[in-house]
Amino acid sequence: FNFATLCISVSHRDESASATYYLREKTESEKADKTVSITSTSAQDTLIEEWMYYRNLQHGENEFTLRNKQVKQRADECILALDKLIEINSGIPVQNVLKSKFDWTTLENSMDLCRIAAVGHSFGGATVIEALCKDVKFKYVKLQ
Repeated sequence: FNFATLCISVSHRDESASATYYLREKTESEKADKTVSITSTSAQDTLIEEWMYYRNLQHGENEFTLRNKQVKQRADECILALDKLIEINSGIPVQNVLKSKFDWTTLENSMDLCRIAAVGHSFGGATVIEALCKDVKFKYVKLQ
């Protein structure tokens, strides 16, 4: 038997991290504006980095309401990542904005979907519990 572990790290877009970004298509006005920089020399001219930063609790704002909303979004993002892995394992082609040359079909039928684990520490631990409540495809959990 030849076993390997596949580990996915989700970069959450709930404004709970110090900073993160994702790539998005430029708007028509951004395409026309030559001062808007592209992500890198290898990225297409149509992509731009959209940065997200930590969101402080506002004066008078209920912390539970904010954190609860964030943890639910984080769990949904974990489920979305798992669903994408299941599609990859099924041989469904992946559309990647980075236009990489990687052949995703090489991963077809390569994952043991009966041994899916979710791992989290601190707020990530709360994320894992929420994900487990929302989706039964997660089989194992490790909280730290």
